[in-house]
Amino acid sequence: MKRRVGILLLTSMISISHASADMTVSEFIKLLNGKNRIQALLYINGIGTGYIFANSKQKSESRPMLFCQPNNLALGPEQYINFVQTAVQRAPTLRNESLGMVLLFELADAFPC
Repeated sequence: MKRRVGILLLTSMISISHASADMTVSEFIKLLNGKNRIQALLYINGIGTGYIFANSKQKSESRPMLFCQPNNLALGPEQYINFVQTAVQRAPTLRNESLGMVLLFELADAFPC
């Protein structure tokens, strides 16, 4: 629970300081379903890769990781999209939230440490 609160606070601070830099889930879905699907795939893959790098840094410093992905599981843009789509199906109001925040929470829920 403490870890989840910490992640929420961290992502809230990031969202507030960089609100214009991140797109909402709704904006991402429009991009994904439009003519710029490749751009959408690259965008969400960049977010996911950033989280994996952040996890590596946390682990190397013996600090708590954001999520604990199994070693035998590779994640890519299609898997990240599935996580986000599942979250929106479960809670449609998430369409208005930061794509990065929704993805991070879904990864943390799917792969707890």
